[in-house]
Amino acid sequence: MTRSTVTTPTRTVRRRRRAVVAGLVGAVLAAVGAAPASAANAPQASVVSEVPASWTPQVEDGAVVALTQIGRTVVAGGTFTSVREAGSSTSLPRNGLFAFDALTGKIDTAFDAKLVNGSVGSLDNDGTSIYVGGTFGGVAGKTTQRRVAKLTPAGALAPGQPKTPNSAVSEVVVRGGRLYVGGAFTAVGTTPRSALAAYDATTGALLPDVALDFAGQYNGGTTAIKRFDVAPDGRTLVAVGNFLTVGGLPREQVVGVDLPSTGPATVSAWATDRFSRAKNSSCSLSFDSFVRDVDYSPDGKYFVVSTTGAFGGGSGTGTLCDTVSRWETAAAGTGAGAQPSWVDYTGGDTSYGVAVTGTAVYVGGHFRWLNNPYRADRQGPGAVSREGVAALDPRNGLPLAWNPGRTRGVGAQAMLATDAGLWVGSDTDRFNDRLRARIAFVPLTGGASVAADDDPAPSLLHQHLYSVQRSGTLFTPAALQRTPADSLAAGTPAPTTVDQTVDWANTRGAFRVGSTLYYGRSTGLFARSFSAQGALGPERKVDLRPDPATGTAIPFSTGSLSGAFYDPERHRLYYTLSNDPRLYYRYFTPSSEVVGAVTFTAGTGGLDLRYVGGMTLSGGRVYYGSTSDGGLRSVAFSGGSMVSGTAVRVGTSTSWRGNGIFVGGPQVDQPPTAVARATCTDLTCAFDGTGSTDPDGPLASYTWDLGDGTTASGPTVSRTYTSAASRTVRLTVTDSAGTSASTTVTATTTPPPDRAPTAVATASCTDLTCTFDGSGSSDPDGPLARYTWQLGDGTTADGAVVSHTYTDPGERTATLVVTDSAGTTASVTAVARTFAPATTQVAHRATASAGSTSSSVSVVVPAEVQAGDQLLLAVSTNRAAVSSPPAGVGDWTEAGRAVGDKGELVTTLWARTADGTEAGRPVVVQHDAATKSTAVLGAWSGAVVDAVAVGGSTPTAGTHVTPTVEVQRPGSWVVSVWSEKSSATTTWTPPVGVLPRATALTGGSGRVTALVADSGAPVAAGTAGGLAATTDGGSLKAAMLSVVLRPL
Repeated sequence: MTRSTVTTPTRTVRRRRRAVVAGLVGAVLAAVGAAPASAANAPQASVVSEVPASWTPQVEDGAVVALTQIGRTVVAGGTFTSVREAGSSTSLPRNGLFAFDALTGKIDTAFDAKLVNGSVGSLDNDGTSIYVGGTFGGVAGKTTQRRVAKLTPAGALAPGQPKTPNSAVSEVVVRGGRLYVGGAFTAVGTTPRSALAAYDATTGALLPDVALDFAGQYNGGTTAIKRFDVAPDGRTLVAVGNFLTVGGLPREQVVGVDLPSTGPATVSAWATDRFSRAKNSSCSLSFDSFVRDVDYSPDGKYFVVSTTGAFGGGSGTGTLCDTVSRWETAAAGTGAGAQPSWVDYTGGDTSYGVAVTGTAVYVGGHFRWLNNPYRADRQGPGAVSREGVAALDPRNGLPLAWNPGRTRGVGAQAMLATDAGLWVGSDTDRFNDRLRARIAFVPLTGGASVAADDDPAPSLLHQHLYSVQRSGTLFTPAALQRTPADSLAAGTPAPTTVDQTVDWANTRGAFRVGSTLYYGRSTGLFARSFSAQGALGPERKVDLRPDPATGTAIPFSTGSLSGAFYDPERHRLYYTLSNDPRLYYRYFTPSSEVVGAVTFTAGTGGLDLRYVGGMTLSGGRVYYGSTSDGGLRSVAFSGGSMVSGTAVRVGTSTSWRGNGIFVGGPQVDQPPTAVARATCTDLTCAFDGTGSTDPDGPLASYTWDLGDGTTASGPTVSRTYTSAASRTVRLTVTDSAGTSASTTVTATTTPPPDRAPTAVATASCTDLTCTFDGSGSSDPDGPLARYTWQLGDGTTADGAVVSHTYTDPGERTATLVVTDSAGTTASVTAVARTFAPATTQVAHRATASAGSTSSSVSVVVPAEVQAGDQLLLAVSTNRAAVSSPPAGVGDWTEAGRAVGDKGELVTTLWARTADGTEAGRPVVVQHDAATKSTAVLGAWSGAVVDAVAVGGSTPTAGTHVTPTVEVQRPGSWVVSVWSEKSSATTTWTPPVGVLPRATALTGGSGRVTALVADSGAPVAAGTAGGLAATTDGGSLKAAMLSVVLRPL
């Protein structure tokens, strides 16, 4: 007996982990093959070779149950004690862990982790460190690190060791800087953790946000995770094992866990009851749990689960023991309603390790067959022989042609796909009948590409539609007929007979996949090669693999097929049967020509299909003939079913009564016809090519040569020329087959009527002299002829740019009149502001600051202050306090008040002209209650306040922008005030281009800080401010002011 049994010595250890590159030269990496750090199995474009490399090391006892690749080094773990290099007779003692070169198989003698007792069940790495999980009682000779360890690439203990779980670890996975572990433990150190925990991969600290409670047992034993995998994006985890509930929710043997970037891990809405006791009553109760492995696809869209269970049912019972099944990550059923996309039955043998590459689902175990749903422990109808290792079609689960075979033993548990091939670890010595003791590597080099089986005709456009016509008044004998698909809609198809030598009268449901034509007979499924020109090869029978003992075939009535088509998206064969209204399907993988043993029913969209006379899939629609009225119809096909309400009649022909319909090679292309029109107004012409046609369908492109060296594309285009003239414009149209046609049209343009010019004027002044600029004025018809200025004081000037010195300060309105070459004018005004020459220059004198948490804030006037200085006092409070005006040095005028977010911060600006008595005296601002407040007092000589703006913005927390303010007087400075409320803020970073004069802060929570800076020099007239200062506290509560100080 080779049925799955409970006496599996390695059933709770890990089978594989991930490939990773760590700092190698690109050429070496290409040869070795690897995947990104902490990534899923590497995606592969083809199936690996069946011939294993000859240089892999030999493991002399026990089993290899875990593999990981870090750079050029492969690390293997398991239950072994002795290894040796290929071709060598020298054994090296290695207790459960060793490393070797991924390119040569040479064992790294310096890597000796010296496990103490126990064994390794799982391995992973992050490109820097290797993570080990298992039952071992110590590593590197030290018993302080048990069951989970972090090693350097040299095999030594690395910094940041994770705390020890209190029982076995069956899985370790690294994703996004986290180390996830699963097993039979109930605590990590002294912290409760049930079966699943997460650490910081760098520090080893146990993370608090992964703390779900796994409880119950499927069939006795210990609550435990046997295997889990984390999606490549690190956002979801799927675990399988011996448990009934997770986080208090029913999840028998399998659970999805959401891993948000912030916040605690939660049980996913994804759930299924297909692994429950109720749905698997025919499975053996010899196992505490029958799930064995789970692996995500490289894109994270689905995962695959393998099981044991001593199969005793069949596909009709719904049992999932002794199967491999695919599950969609995004699928969420109602309650526990998620269903597998496909299930492949072994007929009673265990599947262990799984590695998904996108092109194939590699699976290891001790199975003998796949696609074997009807027999237990023997070969049944449809069963495909595969010994111990197989590659499945990811779309339907059927075996691909890859079939190296291996000595089965307990089973292959370690499956690791890299960019270079597939590593397989097991407990037996032979792979493809070659001695490869417990480790084999099968490279992608020499492997087979999966044959392209997608229909080469995504739509019927320019294709031929073939039909197998029955014997009758039109065809005697029956014939294979070809009809140009482009003639169908017109209702006047012109069919031709392609072949009458084949016994078409006894063929049923003909369909095409690539260059192969399939059809049924009463004796089975048959195939012939088929060319794009309709040439047929010799007939051969497709092996449907009947039961070798009884001859019983799979339930596929090939002799009753009335129509059939292949769906390349799902790798399914859909078909109808004579006098049966339903649409059936079964899985079909053309590259291996394996036909699924199980029959399924698809949705018909309410159609009765009992009179189908051939059918095919093309361009998202199913085309089918009718044996009742001979009409051809089509219906939309989506999600594997016909779509209700979309069936339409195609043409009026009544000759579609055959035994099969399929899309064949392209029809002869008919040339298009080009038609062009031109309509011109002044210098602009519109060109229209929509009258062009193609008898084969829509045109692919329209290209215009516009007669002045420019081109354009599209059915309609427009062009504005630079001068009046007659031009020859050429249109070239091209159809989908690349055939072109051209035509010309004359486009005559005329000069446009004169258009008025546009006058634009600006004025800029320094003291009493102003410059007026009208160069922004324009005329759409050409250069302007004249610029005339009225300068507001009775004087005039001519020219695009003029200058004028006024006799006294003031505001004047200047008028610009522009005239074009046709004498048309336009005018605009500009305001000029002049000032008497300044008698002073603004300069910073001194600044002082203070902070307070009491009911007042006091700041001492700097000793440098002199009479005539402009004093500014910025007082910031952490609430809307009622504050008195400053006291102690005379009267102050409130110049502005800025209020922060939610009114929790207020900054008031006070101004005073110094009289010379203030130096060294305190200025006090009294509040109505204890308030955190700051005061910044600054003095500037030769200045007076000209303008104040309040407001500004905080685009992001901790970034505060002062409001903009208008600077009119040359020689003016701008003072900027920022304040923020944040308990975390200690430092301000001023913007580039200002001089910080003082900062102030208070203590405690609700802290207030302030920064005052100035321009340090005159700023240009116009808009100033809008300056961003940042803090280290990151608050949104801020208040800002901008102050213009003009010279006297």
